[in-house]
Amino acid sequence: KIVFDKIEVIIFEKKMKKKEVAEKMGISYGQFCAKMRGEYPFTLDEALRLKSVLQTDLSIEDLFGSAA
Repeated sequence: KIVFDKIEVIIFEKKMKKKEVAEKMGISYGQFCAKMRGEYPFTLDEALRLKSVLQTDLSIEDLFGSAA
């Protein structure tokens, strides 16, 4: 189960692979998937790197927040 739906959608829309995102963030694919499932939290540094990798204008709060 993916916890961060907005991030999944952005990755899909940008035609990126999760492995590519993880590599650009400097973490392993396994770590990225575990964090996306909510098994481990993203650090602030990782969240900022993810926002940069995805080149999104969304705030960190909007990127990681649940859909209203």
